Amino acid sequence: MTRTKLFIVMLIVSVFLGGCAAPKKAIRSFYQGDQKPASLNPQTPPIVPFSPRLIEAELRVVISNIHLLKGKALADDNRKRGIPPQTPPQLHLWASAIIPRLNQHVPDLKLIGPAPQDIFADKENGNRIFYWNLTPYLEKQDSIVISRRVKIESYALLGIIDSTAVLSYDTSGAVFRFYTKSEPFLELTPDIRAAAAGIVGDETNPYKKTRMIFDWVHRKMTYIYPPAKRGAPAALASLKGDCGQYADLFIALCRAAGVPARFVGGFQAQKKPKLSFHAWAEFYLPGMGWLPADATHDRSQFARLNNRRLIVSVGSNIFLKHAPSWATYSNSDLEDSRTDIMQVATVAYAGIRVKIKTGIRTIRFDKASF
Repeated sequence: MTRTKLFIVMLIVSVFLGGCAAPKKAIRSFYQGDQKPASLNPQTPPIVPFSPRLIEAELRVVISNIHLLKGKALADDNRKRGIPPQTPPQLHLWASAIIPRLNQHVPDLKLIGPAPQDIFADKENGNRIFYWNLTPYLEKQDSIVISRRVKIESYALLGIIDSTAVLSYDTSGAVFRFYTKSEPFLELTPDIRAAAAGIVGDETNPYKKTRMIFDWVHRKMTYIYPPAKRGAPAALASLKGDCGQYADLFIALCRAAGVPARFVGGFQAQKKPKLSFHAWAEFYLPGMGWLPADATHDRSQFARLNNRRLIVSVGSNIFLKHAPSWATYSNSDLEDSRTDIMQVATVAYAGIRVKIKTGIRTIRFDKASF
């Protein structure tokens, strides 16, 4: 069956409705964003959005060359991939929605392709996630295409912070406890804790400690892609890595120093058709909220962010509903119902041979308004 026979649904998200045309109730509730630009909110925080830029981008997943396995071939392939032998052919896909945040306003989103079976909230980090069970489509067509076209007003962010006014943390609070913990890829090993202690010394001011860690990571790390191994301990051991490794090391050192910090997954837009994968971090100050920090290339990106960013997700080890029990990092993009980060798509499949290709591109990249 050709691609033209694909079941196509378009979800048009309006920021004024806070939702989509259908199904109205579920998606309207789903798309009520966490934050809007502070220029639209009289309670302006100590980080100020300015200089909006209109960006239109496409995130695309193409699943092709689908071949379902049967009998001995099915059992052998499952065993090889660490999946129970009799697990039937199936394909699951998750994608984090691009929603309004402090740096981005989302006036329009079009989703083209099969309708998601579920849209759920990541209650730990505040992400909103699409889920597709694509198993019913495997025998019906030669390829499956899921395309998300999004228009974003991307704002530059500028922190205006008096370091002497920073409050003390509520160490019993949910934000502090969740974002200072040790977790996969952000393990607070003895080496991480020792490095953090050596960097901050006797400093107790959270803002100043974070700045010291940021400057150290920016100065000590060398950019390479791809890194030999992922995660903060590997980044500390080699002091080499890509943007994700810079972010992981910064986050782990902040957490070890008692500063809540989290991962940000997204993209950096440039003139069409250029759209690059990118990752950075955010740190939390009491009474001020989450502030951006990108130590990868530019030392100026501390409590600041340029207006070329699209945020897809925040947080690490994101919980995914509907994850199959057999999914591990040896055969899928997730393990124990969690995925390390989310950008274009997270996939788990069994009992099929398939080609999965993701693509990102800039469709429109306007000059900043001022």
